[in-house]
Amino acid sequence: MTRAVAEERVLELDILRGFALFGILIVNLNYAVGSARTALDHTAQWLVKHLASEAFYSIFSFLFGAAFVLQMGRIASRSLRFESSYARRLVVLLIIGLFHMTFLWWGDIVHLYAILGFLLLLFRNRSPRALLLAALACWAFSVAEQPLLRALHVGQLQVVSEHTAERLVSDLKNAYIRGSYATVVIARMRWIPVHETGVLADGMVPNVFAFFLFGAFAARRLLPVQEHTPVIRRALMLSTVVAAAAGALRGIGLNTALVFKPALSVCYAAAVVLVVQHPTWRRRLGSLASAGRMALTNYILQSAMFTMLLYDYGFGQYRRIRPAAGIACAVTFYVLQLAASHWWLARFRQGPLEWVWRALSYPRTASSCLAGARAARRQAGGS
Repeated sequence: MTRAVAEERVLELDILRGFALFGILIVNLNYAVGSARTALDHTAQWLVKHLASEAFYSIFSFLFGAAFVLQMGRIASRSLRFESSYARRLVVLLIIGLFHMTFLWWGDIVHLYAILGFLLLLFRNRSPRALLLAALACWAFSVAEQPLLRALHVGQLQVVSEHTAERLVSDLKNAYIRGSYATVVIARMRWIPVHETGVLADGMVPNVFAFFLFGAFAARRLLPVQEHTPVIRRALMLSTVVAAAAGALRGIGLNTALVFKPALSVCYAAAVVLVVQHPTWRRRLGSLASAGRMALTNYILQSAMFTMLLYDYGFGQYRRIRPAAGIACAVTFYVLQLAASHWWLARFRQGPLEWVWRALSYPRTASSCLAGARAARRQAGGS
C-alpha cells in the first residue's frame, strides 16, 4: 500500500461500506417484522435468513480492519502518536456504542468493534503474511469454538438461569408492544448482560476479529484496488464456489453456516469492488460512497428511525409489518439516506456523528479547525 493511498479516502471501500450499511438495515429490521403470510413474505424471509444474515456484519468487520491500516498512514502523516490517537478514537467509539445499545437498539455492534479494536494494536507492525495467518487461525477457532466447548463439557457462560433469560426476552418484547420509552430502556438494560455473555460463546468474537485481520491484510496487499483486480477476481470465483457448495450442504441438513456466511461475505465484497472498476457503475454506485462516509451517523439514525416506527412509544408497528413490507420500508428509508448523505457532504466534510467522534478524539485539532472555519467566515463576510 502506497503512502498516497493511506492518506486519502478509498472510493471502493466507501461504496462497500454503504452497501453493507443497507444489508445491516434489512437484517436488523427482520428482528421486528411479523410472521410471513404470503409467498412474497416467505421469499423475503428466506432471502434475509440465507443471503443477508451475518454476511454484512462480516463486511463491516473487514472494513474496520482496513480502516485501521489506513488510519495508521493518516495519523503518521500528521506526526501524531498512533497508539494514543487510535486508543482515544476507540474509547469514544465505545461510548457511542454503549449509548446506542442502551438507549436505542440492543443489537449494537459498534461497542464490540471498539473493544476488539484494542487487540489490533498487537498486529500494528505485523507482516501481511502474519496478518493472513492470524486471520485464518481466528476464523478456524470461531468454527471450532462451540463444538470444542461441548466436547469439554463446558456450558455457555450465563449470568442468569435459562428461565430468567426467557422471562427477560418476554419482558423486552412486551415493552416494545405496550411500554413507554423508559420501560423499554429498563427492559433492555436487564437483557443486555445476558445477550453479551451469549456473544462470548457463539463464535462471534473470533469471527469478527478474523475479519478485522482480513481487512488489515487486504489494505496492506490489495490497495490500490486497480493494481490487484486479478487477485480480487480469483477471490470472487473461489468464494462463490465455496458459498455454493456450503449452501448445497446446508440444503441437505448439514450445519455449514460458519463456512457459508464468511464465503458469502467475501463474494459480495469482491463483486462490489470489481463492479466499481467499470466507469459506468462507478458513477451509478457513487451515491453509496456518501452513505459509507457517514456510516456511523447513518447506522445510528437507522436505529432511531425504526425504533420510533416500531415501538409503542412511537407508531407501535412492532410485529405488525410483514417481511416483504419490511424490506420495502428498508429500501425506501435507505434511498432517503443516500440523498441526505449526498446533500450533507456537499456542504460539510463529515457526517454529524463522525464530526463528534473526531472532535472528542482530537479536541485540539477540532478546536483549531473550528476556529479556522469561523475566521474564514468572518473574512468572507468582511470582503
